[in-house]
Parts: sequence; structure tokens; C-alpha cells
Amino acid sequence: MDIEAAFHTVGEFGPYQKRAVAVLVLAQVYMACQSMLIVLVGYTPEYRIEQQGDGPSSHRELQQHVTFTEDVDSIVTEWVLIKQQAYKVSLAGSLFFTGLLVGNVVFGPLSDKIGRRPVYLTGLFFEVIFGYVTAVAPSYEVFAASRLLVGLMNGGIGLVCFVLTQEYVGKSYWAMTGTLTSMIFAVGIALFGALGYFIRPWRTLATVANSSGVLCFLLSVTLPESPRWLYSQGQTERAEEVLRFMAVRNGNNATNLILQRVGAAKPGSPVRNRGGILQLAVHPVLRLRTMVLMYVWSSVIQVELRGELQELAEVAQMRDMFPENVPLGGVPGTVGSGHVEKPGSNKTKKSNGVVSMQTK
Repeated sequence: MDIEAAFHTVGEFGPYQKRAVAVLVLAQVYMACQSMLIVLVGYTPEYRIEQQGDGPSSHRELQQHVTFTEDVDSIVTEWVLIKQQAYKVSLAGSLFFTGLLVGNVVFGPLSDKIGRRPVYLTGLFFEVIFGYVTAVAPSYEVFAASRLLVGLMNGGIGLVCFVLTQEYVGKSYWAMTGTLTSMIFAVGIALFGALGYFIRPWRTLATVANSSGVLCFLLSVTLPESPRWLYSQGQTERAEEVLRFMAVRNGNNATNLILQRVGAAKPGSPVRNRGGILQLAVHPVLRLRTMVLMYVWSSVIQVELRGELQELAEVAQMRDMFPENVPLGGVPGTVGSGHVEKPGSNKTKKSNGVVSMQTK
């Protein structure tokens, strides 16, 4: 029998597959927390700068004259990322999403070559490690580097995790598991917002949010290799073992389950070529879908950048210059987004030769 017939025998979405998909879906919550971490830990509170004369001439001198008027613990307050250093907050976010992009590109072919399970577990393990490095980072440079590495692993395991939710179940459940994965990622973002409401110190928040990854890793260790990947690689004996294991956990009898050998094609059936990135251009269905997705995302990027450029132009006309801080941010699927301070957000007061600048 072929792999689809085998899943009908094993159970397309039995109790075991439901537990396996639940573990993978739980990992989406963890990945969502890591994706949104910079939003809360990079919060910039109101501050006041008391200066004599022309004001602080260096960042070290600025640290001695700045006073944050809000009781907030973030990377901004710890490393005084304001004024000329304010771009570093969004830079950390951009580094994360740069790693996310690279991880998607690298981990996909890697999982096709050496397997879904080892790539997923290795990526998850190192994301947890680098996540803790983020929480204990002694300097901004270490923090930024850890965010790049976390993004690299996050993008990779996010892709492999989605593929596993498809390959553990029967074909008729692909749409359901794929939709569920995306929905739970959105739920994870909401849960992280609630977590940030109760946990204010940024290092504690980063530690707690990252600790959910430890649970995901421990649960994921028990997951088997994808039987579909094993079958596609010609490892039919191992694929049969995994399918029989699933059948036993589902309460079905699959002792007589024997897969058709990959090398032994059915009489009259065409020879199947091995997949690859060129299939996106060669296969007519994949070619059409690729073109549609490229058009959609390019349109999103153009609209995003057009809006940001218009905003920057308006601010430049009102100030006759660009603001001091135009950091690059990032969201999945876009090149970057700008952030500018609203005109009139700086208030300057003079009293007895001391200038007090209050910034919102």
C-alpha cells in the first residue's frame, strides 16, 4: 500500500496524532512569545534630561543626567537607549526578523536532507539556550546577538514544526492542522501580552517566556520521525515502524501494514522526480502559487514602505530635518518599518540656567 492508504489503516487523526499535534501547537505559543519579546522589553518610558549649557557631549555623560519619570524596567532604562542610542531598540527587533528569514531559508532544505525530527529538536534546544542568554545578557551587544540567533532558530523550527503537523496526520486533516497552527501562534501573542502585564522586570519576563520552551522540548523528545519523510527517502522499514507505533497508540491493528517500496513503482505509473526548489518553477501548480504569494507579499511591502515614507516626509517638512531616531523595525514578511517620534513630543523648560527636557 502507499502512504495515504497506510494512514487510513493507522488512523488519519487518532488519539496519538492529536497529542503529537498538541505538542507542536504548544511550541507555537513559545515561538510567538519570542517573536514579540522586544515589544515589551524594549519599551521606552518618559524621561527627563537635566543639563548644563550645551548638554551632555557623550552617551556616558547622558546616563548621568537622565531621569526616567516612569517606574519601568526595560532594556531602555538599563542601558539608557535614548536619543542617539534609541535606534538600538528597533535594531534588536530587526536582527531577530533577519534571523527569522535566514532560518526559513536554511532549515527547510536541511530538514529535507537529514530529517524533520533532528532539525526540529536541535533548533528548539538552541533557541531555548539563546533565549536564556537574552535574559542574562550583560550588555546590549550580547542582547542583540542573542536576538539574532533566537530569530534564526525560531524561523527554522517554525517551518519544520508546521511541516510535522501536516505529516503526522492524514491528507484530509492538513487544512485543519495548518489553520490550527497559525491560530495558536496568534493566541500566543495575546498570552504574551497578558504575561507582560503581570511581570514587569524585563529580565524576569524574558526568563519566564523562554521557560515554556523547556517544556516544549521535553515533550517533543518523545515525537517520532515523520513517516512521510522516511517514506520519501526510501526508508520504508522505518516508516512502517513509525506507522505501526501510531496504530498501536490509536488502538488500531496494523500488524500487516506493508508499504510499497519506493523503487518499485506501479506498472504504467510515471516515474516520480525528487523534489527541490526548482519544483517551484517547474511544477505548474506550485509555479502559480509561488507567483501569487510573491505578488501578495510584494504588494504588502510596497504599501508598508509607502506609508512610512509619507510619514517621514511629513515629519521632515514640519521639522525641516529628520528626527534623531529613525530606527528600523521588522515584522514577518516585510523588509522593515520605520518609527518616528511625533512632532511636538519634546518639551524644553529653562530654570536658573538648567535645561530640563521632558520626552514622551
